Amino acid sequence: MEKRIQRGLKAVETHEQRARKLDATLARLEAERQTLVARRAELEADNQSNSNPVSIRVRMDAGFGSGAEIAWLIEMGYTVYTKAYSDKVAQAMHRRLPADAVWSRVGANAEMTFLTGQALKQCPYPVELGLARYTQPDQTMYVVLVRYDPDRLQDTDLSHGLKAWFDTYNARQIIEAGIREGKGVLTLRKPLVRSPAGLELQLHFALFGANLIRWAAQWMRDLVCQTNQAFLTALSEVKAMVTVGAHSAARWVRTTAGACLVWPDQSPYAGTILWLSGLLACQLTLPLWNVEKT
Repeated sequence: MEKRIQRGLKAVETHEQRARKLDATLARLEAERQTLVARRAELEADNQSNSNPVSIRVRMDAGFGSGAEIAWLIEMGYTVYTKAYSDKVAQAMHRRLPADAVWSRVGANAEMTFLTGQALKQCPYPVELGLARYTQPDQTMYVVLVRYDPDRLQDTDLSHGLKAWFDTYNARQIIEAGIREGKGVLTLRKPLVRSPAGLELQLHFALFGANLIRWAAQWMRDLVCQTNQAFLTALSEVKAMVTVGAHSAARWVRTTAGACLVWPDQSPYAGTILWLSGLLACQLTLPLWNVEKT
């Protein structure tokens, strides 16, 4: 009888411990539910106040590809192209890949296949997953690509759809190369001033300059009448436009047919002519510090 009582007391203690754990879990889940309810109300208020939302496509490296971060980006209304955060995700999904999976060629050393019936942890939204494998002489690497693009048209040709997905994501490398090039020319790492206001101005001028240079390059491409290869090359290189192009003098010529810019024979862009049209405004050379005294 005594043993039965002891066993009963031990069972009661075990059940009480389980009940305390369940109560703690219930409290945690209830707090999480309240957070999500508040979050949903905040998003609904944002939607009501934003009558004309901007469509933005975000292409990011794996450092921002966790499930929670992808969920936040989706809630912000972005179209998302990224990679899964951890190599462990790629390894796990590769192990669960069916033996008869169909691989499509998407790059010189890359193949890709769709992952169906799998999801990212901490991301409750329906994202598309694709497994890419890169074949190298000494190893084969696997990467999980993640896509959330509700406006994308479904492509019945799976191989073409995978190639378009792969190319769309990897185009971010071209954008990053342009940003890196701009940072090397319009520097922000070496402050030219020390005051807080000066640093703020330097930041804004650098961002403005990086965008203005690319806009000006496209504008000049449309105005080229004749040119040489050096000028065409410079239009695609930020550094060449800033360090060489901006210091190359050209003559402004006005004729009955219109106005044009002509680079002289001594210039690296010799023979280049840009025809100008529309309403023109120019700043004439001012003789600084050479004012006549009266």
